[in-house]
Amino acid sequence: MTYLIWNLFEIIINFYQGFMEIYFINNVLSAKSDAHIKRNSIIFSSVMGLLITVLNQITLFEGIAGMAVYWGLLIIYALLHFKDKIVKCVFVSIVPLVLLALISLTSINFISSLNNMKIDELVLSTGSPRVILLLLTQFLFFVVLKILIKLFSRNENEFQNIELLTIIFVLCMSVVLASFLYIISKRNASTNQQSIINYSIAFLIIINIAIFIIINMIKKKNIQINNYKLEKLHGEYQKLYVEEARTQYDTISKLRHDLKNQWLAVYSLIEENKIDEAAEYIRENISIIKSVEPKLFTQNEIVNAVVNSKLSFASAMGIEVSCFSTNDFSGVSNIDWCNLLSNMLDNAVEACLGISGDIDRHIELTISKSDNTYTIIISNTIENSVLAYNPNLRSTKHNSENHGMGTKIIKDIVSKHNGTCLFYENNNEFNCKAILQV
Repeated sequence: MTYLIWNLFEIIINFYQGFMEIYFINNVLSAKSDAHIKRNSIIFSSVMGLLITVLNQITLFEGIAGMAVYWGLLIIYALLHFKDKIVKCVFVSIVPLVLLALISLTSINFISSLNNMKIDELVLSTGSPRVILLLLTQFLFFVVLKILIKLFSRNENEFQNIELLTIIFVLCMSVVLASFLYIISKRNASTNQQSIINYSIAFLIIINIAIFIIINMIKKKNIQINNYKLEKLHGEYQKLYVEEARTQYDTISKLRHDLKNQWLAVYSLIEENKIDEAAEYIRENISIIKSVEPKLFTQNEIVNAVVNSKLSFASAMGIEVSCFSTNDFSGVSNIDWCNLLSNMLDNAVEACLGISGDIDRHIELTISKSDNTYTIIISNTIENSVLAYNPNLRSTKHNSENHGMGTKIIKDIVSKHNGTCLFYENNNEFNCKAILQV
């Protein structure tokens, strides 16, 4: 009966362990759909618990091969049910396994040295030291995972791939070193040697925590630097658009003031039967008026200033422009509208100016709103495919720290409003589509 109770106890521990590993993944990654995540979590937790139980019957210590099997199952679960980057799925899948391995190795050495028992004797025993070992290990595992979940939930910005890979590498190396220490400890290590091994494994854990904290601090520092650059750009954009809007309105006021003199000049040319001169004079003034006339007039003055200044410049450079827009811009701050539209339009104008030859160039801006969703689409002419040669849309400019920030600003604003940003090509047109939720 005692044997059956002990087996049942170990099976419960194994299934609890599988549940905690799936629980950690569920609370760190973003699910593709909440519809079946609870059911699939139970299925994979059960499979994980069953797999642990089977491998424990085959060997006392699964080692690297056993961890690889567990890791493979967790990665499959993460990739199937969550929409995060592959590197992050890989990272989040291995974290609980590495932590459990380090905690287990530390606990085994600690309990064995405390009770003057050999490791093999402790692992095979069914007495109180073994019960304490299992309970202590799972308790520490639970506490550490809960702390990590809180740390990840407070992270507003994602780790970069290189940062995640660095942490994964350090974790894996720590497990390898801890495994060697465990093997040494199994070979009839003395009490003093076991104490040194315990300190060594504890030191490995501290190193892992320190590296994670350092990488996190570096990431936050880089974010602060980038935010400072972005805020600086934001201020420059706002100042620029106010100045451009003032210049545009001053030009329009001047044209209105000079309208009487212009009509008198045309009348005089016609009266003197100088029809060609009059027609040429009219054409010149029409082109001037077209280059400064507003392309957009809505209730939002910031949107008007940004769109009109950019499209007026494009029109003056010989680019055909068109604009269709909603009148309502509520729910999104003026600074977000300013930075989103200015960067989208800057990219479109820059692309058109880079076209050589006699290709007709055009830019079309459409801003629509349906319920609580804004959809902004900017289309511009392209000479050759952009995505085929530059799929990540990296800047091709040099010698400027601000180059390449435009696409990042667009993505940041879209992400801030829980939206999506798409870049695609169709019929010699490059399209940038931003969707904002309010």
